[in-house]
Amino acid sequence: MVMTQEVFQRFSQLLGERLLKGTRIEEDVVRYSLFAALTDEASVLPGEILLEYEDPKIPRAKIDGYLPSNDKHTAAVWEPKYDREIPSGHNQPRSNEAGALINDVFRLGAFEIGGPIERLLIYLTDEEINLKS
Repeated sequence: MVMTQEVFQRFSQLLGERLLKGTRIEEDVVRYSLFAALTDEASVLPGEILLEYEDPKIPRAKIDGYLPSNDKHTAAVWEPKYDREIPSGHNQPRSNEAGALINDVFRLGAFEIGGPIERLLIYLTDEEINLKS
């Protein structure tokens, strides 16, 4: 298992530090914070992590993050999703946001490598989304 409590604690710490500074968070920040947590806490080498990995079964689909298994850890795939107010001040229609989330869940569930794999959906929202849901 690679997604340990220590990995999640470090991931939370990295995101929390950015939020406390008032830094605007983008989905890539979520992705790279998990990348850093895996390298810091699970001894994963940066070159082991594959970003925007072509799904072998779904044409034109990409998994945001994939970590192949080795003798130190199991395989893992993850999809971060961050619903937030867009810079124009408007939000996407809720059906678009829900559809994108369902697609992420589908991609995670359908991803197959022929062995055990950890699957992780990371879903974050900002205050704007939370208040209107």
